[in-house]
Amino acid sequence: MTKLQSKSTKIFICTVHFQDEKWVKVQDNYLNKYTNLDFRVIAITSADIDSSLPSHWIKIRDNGIKDHATKLNIAGDIAYHIANKDDIIVFLDSDCFPIANWCDRITKYLDKKGIVAVQRIENIGDQQPHPCFACMKAKTWKLIKGDWSRGYEWDNSNGEKVTDVGGNLLQTLNQEKISWHKMHRSNTLQLEVVTIKVLVILAVLPKLLYILSLKYQS
Repeated sequence: MTKLQSKSTKIFICTVHFQDEKWVKVQDNYLNKYTNLDFRVIAITSADIDSSLPSHWIKIRDNGIKDHATKLNIAGDIAYHIANKDDIIVFLDSDCFPIANWCDRITKYLDKKGIVAVQRIENIGDQQPHPCFACMKAKTWKLIKGDWSRGYEWDNSNGEKVTDVGGNLLQTLNQEKISWHKMHRSNTLQLEVVTIKVLVILAVLPKLLYILSLKYQS
């Protein structure tokens, strides 16, 4: 269950679960085990799996919205209106979770940087913050008028103009001269990963769940 309320910094975790409930319990269990600050999960969900989400999560039906960035923006705005200005908003893919304590390092980074986020430079040189894992203080979400939409373009490693989810966020960070802590992949396997120096990753093989020693690191 979500940890009891206290006067300390709180974390609001924004995630999207769509048409697949297999990661719900896994994510909830590991968040409870390794999150040492008070936290609340805000989940944008499709109607078909709404009933499978934990009762202590804040559940928002997507009402047929297809665009992933729009769902993230909705969750982020809800988190902002619940949070205090120095509380932390975290964006986390539905199939990602911590397997070690992660809050202390994040709060330390956010004392110096506006945002902490994965930057997938291994994906042909992606430049933008990626919402598989990203976090910021609530006041920063308001300052940058939080928007995960694609639109702003950069040159990838092949010299091509590209954009993706997080593109407009990158543009705002550049325009406002807000520095951010970039988490880069340290493994060479092609798997989705989220971590903070330590493990936070999972990968699926047929009917098996593996926790692998693969990481994004600073």
